Amino acid sequence: ARLNGFENFTAGCGDTYEPAGGVMFDRIAAHPPYVPVLNHTWIYHAGGNDGEQITRKHVEDLHKVLAPGGRFYCRCLGSDRADSPFEQRVREWLGERSDEFDVAIHVIRVLEPSTYVLASILRGRTKGEELAEWGKLFEKLKLFRFLASVVVIQRRAEERPVFTIRRGRGPRFDVEELGCET
Repeated sequence: ARLNGFENFTAGCGDTYEPAGGVMFDRIAAHPPYVPVLNHTWIYHAGGNDGEQITRKHVEDLHKVLAPGGRFYCRCLGSDRADSPFEQRVREWLGERSDEFDVAIHVIRVLEPSTYVLASILRGRTKGEELAEWGKLFEKLKLFRFLASVVVIQRRAEERPVFTIRRGRGPRFDVEELGCET
C-alpha cells in the first residue's frame, strides 16, 4: 500500500474474513490457493485434495461480509462431479442463506483430471507413483472434470428470484459478462 501511495488501506491477518470485524463490503475479490494436492506441503499453494477447500470457506462465510447488492469475485479451480456440477456445490456452500445470492460460474478452461495430474508430475509437484492414489481420490469424489473459473456471487438487494448460471468462453465473454465495472 505504501509503495503504491494508498492512504485508505487497512491490512488484517486472520482466518478468511475474521479480520474484517463485522464490516460489510460491496465488493470482495479473492484468488485463494486452489491447487489440488494429495499432501499439503507449500503454504499459499494448496486448496486441499479437490482444490476447493479454501474457496469453499470464502463462499460459506459470504453472508457475514457481503452487503446487499454486493459482489464477490473469485478466480479458482472447481470441479464437476457425477453427482453435482460445480455451480450446484457453490450454491450449496452458501447454506441456509443461499436464497439471498445469485451464482454465476464463468469457465475459462476445462481440465481433465489425468491431464492435471500428468502436468503436476512434470512440474515435480507430485510423484509418478502417486498416480494410482490420484485415480482413487477422483473416483471417490466422483470428479470427472476441473474447471478453471471465475465465480461471481451477488447478494440480492431486493426481493426477487435468484439464479444459478454457468457460462463458457464465447464471443460475449468479456468484462461486461463478468459484471465488472470498467
